[in-house]
Formats: sequence, C-alpha cells, structure tokens
Amino acid sequence: MHAEQTWADLTTAARGLCVGRGFADTWVKTVTRAATVNRGTFHHHFSGRKAMFAEPRTELLQQVAALGDATAEAAGSTPDTPPPMRPAPSREPSCGGAPPTRCTVN
Repeated sequence: MHAEQTWADLTTAARGLCVGRGFADTWVKTVTRAATVNRGTFHHHFSGRKAMFAEPRTELLQQVAALGDATAEAAGSTPDTPPPMRPAPSREPSCGGAPPTRCTVN
C-alpha cells in the first residue's frame, strides 16, 4: 500500500506542477521535492520524466473510457450497441388544397 501511495503522491505532484509550469519546466527534481520523496524513490516508480507523464495520461484515458461506458449504460446502450435513433421528421407534401405543382414539403 505504501508504494501505491508514493506513486499517487508523485503523479499528483507532477500533474500540479505541469499545470502550473508546463511540461518543459517540470523536472524530476521539482516533482520529488513537491512529493517529499528522493530521486531514488522516483526512479523506482518511473524511468524518467516522460514515463512519469505517460502513466497519468493512460490512467486518464481509462477513466474517460469508464465514464463513457457508465454514460452509455445509463442511457440504455452499450459501446457495442448505440442508442436508438429518433425517427426523421415527416417530409410529406402539404398541398393545402393547391394543385400538386405548388405543394411545399414540410
């Protein structure tokens, strides 16, 4: 459980720093300071800075997919079965007593 908490602390610190500073100015050193861990601990969890941001991105994509599945389920459909489509509005001619050559389509 401790390793999972450390990983969460590192990714939370990295996200916060990246939002505030941008990726270019978010370094391993600043992340480890913010997460209050040493660089060895960081490298136990990630091979480097890019790897640190790849995992949260993958996690975020998984969360978005789960949200999409939950939304589809709530709407009565699944990812394999789209929700039913509404019927198209009627396009019957409306002549209103006029000769057929002057009919309009609704």
